[in-house]
Amino acid sequence: MPDTTWTTMHVGGALPSDKIEAFLEAIENDFSYECQEAPDDEEDLRAIVAKGESVKLQAHVYGNPDRVVAFCKENGLPFWMHCEAGYEWDAFISIWAPGMAKEEECPASGQGYTPQVDLSTLRTWAGNGILMLIRDVERFESERVPPLTITEMVETGEPIGAITPSGDRLDHWDERLRAADCTLIYRMVPKVEEKSNV
Repeated sequence: MPDTTWTTMHVGGALPSDKIEAFLEAIENDFSYECQEAPDDEEDLRAIVAKGESVKLQAHVYGNPDRVVAFCKENGLPFWMHCEAGYEWDAFISIWAPGMAKEEECPASGQGYTPQVDLSTLRTWAGNGILMLIRDVERFESERVPPLTITEMVETGEPIGAITPSGDRLDHWDERLRAADCTLIYRMVPKVEEKSNV
């Protein structure tokens, strides 16, 4: 069997609609080997959103799911991740949310996906008192990840750049690019729902 780790992630937060394809590509890259659970396409992803759930990803992963983790951080999507024990590490849970400088980790059970606080961690956290200790452990429960939502994005204003027929990206714009068969790039903003006067 390849050197992989059984990995489970929950991803939540507000995903811009123009980032759906990139999100699915990151999932396909990291969670494709013996995949147990992951959305196959935009329809699957929107079905998860309609149920008010976080996106669950589960597969044997080579190393760490670096592309999904990087995508989540770049787009402000909080996540919870459980990795089973490997040759050189114990099972652990990693969490991240907007505002955190880096991921935080906690020892975990191998099968139950629950935090397991070892003596070293208890000593580190104990100075805050028992209630704070409980809250510290609770942060590592998968239920803490909010549901995924999709923020519909629309193009606005003048183009801000273009992609040439040869695939080069230009971060400037003038009218000559429109006539040169370039694909125009627009700034994307959240769609504003029109309010009813009724």
